[in-house]
Amino acid sequence: MALRDKFDRTFIVNTSLPKAVIVNTFKERIEESSKDSWLTIKDINYKKIQVDDYRAVIKQDPFFFGQIGGIGVAILHFETSSSFTEIKAVVKPFVNGIWFLIGFLVLFSAVCIWFTPGIGKFLFVALAWIMFLTPVYISFAIRRYRLTNYLKAVLIDIGVQEDLVKA
Repeated sequence: MALRDKFDRTFIVNTSLPKAVIVNTFKERIEESSKDSWLTIKDINYKKIQVDDYRAVIKQDPFFFGQIGGIGVAILHFETSSSFTEIKAVVKPFVNGIWFLIGFLVLFSAVCIWFTPGIGKFLFVALAWIMFLTPVYISFAIRRYRLTNYLKAVLIDIGVQEDLVKA
């Protein structure tokens, strides 16, 4: 769980729009998208957004057809104050396959250490871990970046013009 939370990022947006306006705009856009055909050529796919009075869950489709499960999820929590609405956004990129990869690396490391003679085996194992985990971490960073940009586009589309601030 702690490894998964390392890839999450939290943002806060303070807007002067009331919570009811934001939620109703979301619901209108979702209704409009459900009336469309199955093929939508928009930047934002409102069919993948779920909204209630307290939060919105935004899922982003994968960029390539080969990706399974999508890019990730952004969860918006709406909190009202006397003069503004605070939106807390948690961006969670999907970490598909990380546990499979780590299990493979542990097995590979055990076999290398067991069957390879000499001190060079530890350098080889460390190099293998770096070669496998560096591209995985970079792909998670790219997913988080793309999901953050998608979240900004959704917020601008529903009328929230303020900038996202890291929490």
